[in-house]
Amino acid sequence: MSRKLESMLRVAGPILEAIPVPISIIDAGGIVLFVNRAFLDFAKGVGREVDYEDRVGHDVKEFFEEGREGFWKSAFDQVLKEGRPFEVWGIPEGRRPDGSARYVHRHILPIRGADGKIVGAINIWEDVTDQILRERNARLREAVDVVREAVLEMRGPQDMDKVLDSVYRGLRMLDVPFSRASLQVVDKDGFVCYLFGERGFTSSPLPPGTPVEKAWKEGKILYRKDIKTEDLYGERERIVGTWKEDIRSVLDVPFSHGTLAINSTRPDAFSEEDIEVLQRFAGVLSVGFTRLEDLRKLEESEERYRSLVEEVSVGICITQEGIIKFLNRTYEEITGYSKEEVLGRNFLDLVSPEDQPMVRQRILKVERGERASHCIFRYIHKSGEERWAEIYATRISYEGRPAVLKSAIDITERKRLEEERESLRERLVQSEKLASIGQLVAGVAHELNNPLTVVTGYAELAVRRTQDEALLSQLGQILEGARRAADIVQNLLSFARKRPLERRVLNLGELLERVIELRAYELRTSNVEVVRRYHKKPIFVSGDPIQLQQVSINLIANAEQAMYAAYGGGRLTLRTEVKGDEALVHVQDDGPGIPKEVQRRIFEPF
Repeated sequence: MSRKLESMLRVAGPILEAIPVPISIIDAGGIVLFVNRAFLDFAKGVGREVDYEDRVGHDVKEFFEEGREGFWKSAFDQVLKEGRPFEVWGIPEGRRPDGSARYVHRHILPIRGADGKIVGAINIWEDVTDQILRERNARLREAVDVVREAVLEMRGPQDMDKVLDSVYRGLRMLDVPFSRASLQVVDKDGFVCYLFGERGFTSSPLPPGTPVEKAWKEGKILYRKDIKTEDLYGERERIVGTWKEDIRSVLDVPFSHGTLAINSTRPDAFSEEDIEVLQRFAGVLSVGFTRLEDLRKLEESEERYRSLVEEVSVGICITQEGIIKFLNRTYEEITGYSKEEVLGRNFLDLVSPEDQPMVRQRILKVERGERASHCIFRYIHKSGEERWAEIYATRISYEGRPAVLKSAIDITERKRLEEERESLRERLVQSEKLASIGQLVAGVAHELNNPLTVVTGYAELAVRRTQDEALLSQLGQILEGARRAADIVQNLLSFARKRPLERRVLNLGELLERVIELRAYELRTSNVEVVRRYHKKPIFVSGDPIQLQQVSINLIANAEQAMYAAYGGGRLTLRTEVKGDEALVHVQDDGPGIPKEVQRRIFEPF
């Protein structure tokens, strides 16, 4: 048989040597007859320095993996004696240069002679490490998600069984060779609760020197490979008694509040990959238990907070996505509504419709994490009366979710007094100015206009009645002096009424640029961005440059001040256009707008 196979190899050997796949040929007696270069390179890659002579001529049994001799003997018997191909997927085969495991797909196929009898076998290795790792990582992520889902749903000790059940399911998904799993949870008082799933649980003080205490406090993995032959912590009797099985290997992996443990009836049952799985699960448990503790602290804090805010004299309201979730007694008194009437309603339902856009914008900014916002607006009292409120809004966490806390006071009476005072002040200033102007003009008219009329009248009459050149010259001087005096009167009157227009041809774009230049410092310090959208061609108009400049300055200054006061800055857009025989200038800002009550008075004097 061996000679037949050797004859075949003389023909096929060069071909097999050129194939970049690890291949070895074995005769019917199990003796290695051939290995190709790819095989030797593969052996070197898994840390085995072998050459051709180390393999050829040796019995294949010499190379069976320790501890798995029976498995491989059965495999080769199946091929060489029964003539049935053997295939195994993803078995460990040595290690990579970085120390990680290498996995192969093994094919062992019978070789038959011309008479159909088995003359040997061809042994093929295929490195599938990358594929195995991809599949393993995908299954690991899926298993971790199973545990994470149970942990995130955990609300208290009553949910611990579900968490442990998720650990069981995750371990089985990954084919971890464990017998039992348990959680050892240490509480703040130093008691440890042992959770054994269907075996129930026990609770006792955490004794020093135990594996749980050592692993948890030191943050170290404790792997006891065989407690039957080496019981370092004197725990075997307790473990066997708990599980009613001959437990041999035990693995404890620490997490934030204790340890996660698995065991097996086999000695040294767990690989580095199994330990890594338990570490991933422990990481999820740490996040979950820390979150649970934070939730408990938050609940205690919120209870203290509720007791405090119920007694303060400021109205407190908490909203999430605009919906009212909490309000205190003072807020009830301010609005006239009880908790039952407004909880679950949109906060804006109580805001006057005219002020809703402004309030909505402020609250949205706070919800996005911007700085605390101050806002004065009108709200609708339960009685239907429109009243004024002042609030400070800030972002908080409420019941584990983002929220906005609004502290409010009613300022209706203050606004009424402010409006009355402002109205009185404006009327006083206006009346004082008008009175002073009236007195001045009346005095000027009394002191100058009457005499000037007489002087001018007689001088003009005299001019018409004489031909004397010298006299006409003197009369001209009289009329010139009278006109100069009239100009003085006119200048005084300009304090109370508009001066005559001084029209000239102006370039609108240049005029606006001069105004922007005059306000450049204020615009920059107010964080206002100026956007110019001028007509593509220069626009020339006839107008008074002083008045047009003053109007433009007023519009730009008002927009700048409003945006800065409302939002700390904004965008100012200047646009010019031609419409028919008209030239238009648009001044647009993204500020809060002019209140209606101000719009009604916008053209009042002074």
